[in-house]
Amino acid sequence: MSEKFKRGDDTRPLFFHLNWNQRIRAWVLATIIFFLIISYVFEFARFENILNFKSLILWSVMIIGIAAAYFSWIFAKGEKTNLDKIRAFLIIFITTIIFAPLLGSLSNRYFSYKKTYLKAFEIFEVSRRSQPQKSLSDPIYDYDVFIFYKNHPEKISLKSVSQELKKGDTVTLELTEGFWGFIWVNPESIK
Repeated sequence: MSEKFKRGDDTRPLFFHLNWNQRIRAWVLATIIFFLIISYVFEFARFENILNFKSLILWSVMIIGIAAAYFSWIFAKGEKTNLDKIRAFLIIFITTIIFAPLLGSLSNRYFSYKKTYLKAFEIFEVSRRSQPQKSLSDPIYDYDVFIFYKNHPEKISLKSVSQELKKGDTVTLELTEGFWGFIWVNPESIK
């Protein structure tokens, strides 16, 4: 080993100062965060089809935030200095809060009891998301429709609609009650 590394003047990145066990943990953590980010990207498009999704996000951040604060405090207790305790607490807490809406939305959809029902809504505003796609018989459209649900305006994205929608039309949508009680609309459910 050269004299430079013996003196502690090692300028290599932190990753190279870790032993193999710590490196494996770092790779596993990086892989988990990568898959969470990819999941977030795909789930983000589904947020707009959750009725009252702002409440779901707020609820997720509050509930998961309480759990994150508790577990962050437990993990941070193992650190030696106060600065390291604060760093560990903040890293775990903030990372968990960032992914809280993802966890809330995924658990609401995937653990639902699949209590599905149809409900008719009148469209009070509509906008086409894309140019019509050509199919064998009729053109297919993607729409953003605005409806009232429990006297609150909601924006719903509909995909693969074979009829042209306009303001004042009535559409029947398939609603599913989620695990946490938040209702979500299947984007291809127009009847």
